[in-house]
Amino acid sequence: MNCREIQEQLFAADGLSDDALPPELASHLQVCPACAALRSKLIRLEAAARSLPVLSDSSAAKQDLLRQLQPKRQPAPTIQSPVRLLMRRSWQAKAVAAAVLVVLGGTLWIALTRDARQVARTTGSVNPTTGLAAQAGDSSVVDRLVDMNLDLADASTPAERNEIFAEQSAPLTATLEQDHLAPQEKELASKLLENGKWLSSNTDPFDEAERFVNVAGLLFDQLQEAAPAGDAKVLARLTRRYGLVAARLDNARAKLADVKNLNPEQKHRYERLVRRQTEVEQRLQDLLQRAPEMSRKEIRKELEDIGKAGKKKKPPGK
Repeated sequence: MNCREIQEQLFAADGLSDDALPPELASHLQVCPACAALRSKLIRLEAAARSLPVLSDSSAAKQDLLRQLQPKRQPAPTIQSPVRLLMRRSWQAKAVAAAVLVVLGGTLWIALTRDARQVARTTGSVNPTTGLAAQAGDSSVVDRLVDMNLDLADASTPAERNEIFAEQSAPLTATLEQDHLAPQEKELASKLLENGKWLSSNTDPFDEAERFVNVAGLLFDQLQEAAPAGDAKVLARLTRRYGLVAARLDNARAKLADVKNLNPEQKHRYERLVRRQTEVEQRLQDLLQRAPEMSRKEIRKELEDIGKAGKKKKPPGK
């Protein structure tokens, strides 16, 4: 097995000790410093999460936890964009930074507003020479479904979420039925529509974060498929889709990390979320190393644009 396959198995493993790992994987770790270092970071990450105090079963403690997880209207502190963190060439530096965030309880990332997302959106046309990837990159209905999901997640009350879904879902459903989408793009659109319906009536922060990490994985799969062709217009649209959802996922995870008391089940879900998100981010780093030069430049450029768009709405004096 190569290092990528070994790292994927580490992310999926139930335990990270030598006894818990398959012999072939454990043997590889003895001779590969990079994979061994990754396992050490994952062990420290899980140990930090397990060290958090356990939430009591009292109703008062439960209400306090839910209150802490409610979306906040206040502007997030001015910090480095999470999208820029994704673009760091050093995977080791990013993993250490992620571990520090968990240990210290996390910080709130700058929230991408609806106006910022509008700036980030583009339109395009089908390029028949790039097949499925070009069709995926040209589907404006999927862009609108991504925006709807982000708008729903940013809404502060269930009533506001219901209003957004009621206003946007009907025309999007009608457009989806009329558009002749490629199978992969249609599957993604259906997933986003179903996810939006769930968001309109649910506010559980763990379920919400897990759903967004699923969406981020699907969007990255499209980006990875399109990268070898190097079509700038397609890469711009697919990178923006992925980058916006990845930034929202960072914000959701930071809110969970900021909660001081988690019960054992919540700790387990949080650890699993961190590992799944880290796996997607590792795949992005691998893609930026293997993709053609033009594709790498386009992906980095669009991720930077998303970070800048998120900062444009920073309140004066912040």
